[in-house]
Amino acid sequence: MIMAFLLVVTLGVIEADVEEEAVEEESFLFRDITRCNYFAYNIEHNYKGFKQLDIAAYCIPKMVSDDSIFWD
Repeated sequence: MIMAFLLVVTLGVIEADVEEEAVEEESFLFRDITRCNYFAYNIEHNYKGFKQLDIAAYCIPKMVSDDSIFWD
């Protein structure tokens, strides 16, 4: 097992009476937190550098197996 960083992206505002559906895929794993944060920033901001509404992206540490696929 090794520590990696999982890129998490949320879209839209979640209302209190609506059930949140989480996707538990480990599709966007990075070995380097800097590279993960690069993608998180660019997902949240448009090409002019302004923050897009209702989009949040962040990286969380996660223990994964040695044979996981990484994007860096």
